[in-house]
Amino acid sequence: MECYGGMSNIQNKLYYTIAGFVPTTFDVGTNYAHLQAEQDNGLMITTMAYSKYIKPQHLQANNQKVAHIIISSNEQKVAN
Repeated sequence: MECYGGMSNIQNKLYYTIAGFVPTTFDVGTNYAHLQAEQDNGLMITTMAYSKYIKPQHLQANNQKVAHIIISSNEQKVAN
């Protein structure tokens, strides 16, 4: 970064995946939930950059058990 000047920044390329029918108890956006999901699925640690519900939680039905989420990953292999 020092070679490019003070106004430059680096952004990681993110790869997006949609996961369907995830229990609404999954706490999107927390490192603990990401770590648990990575371990359960045999992924490398810290490959999940973030996750969010497609339909925000405050708009979901009170008795809703599952929902779809968007997961972003730092690695293309993980997204595939």
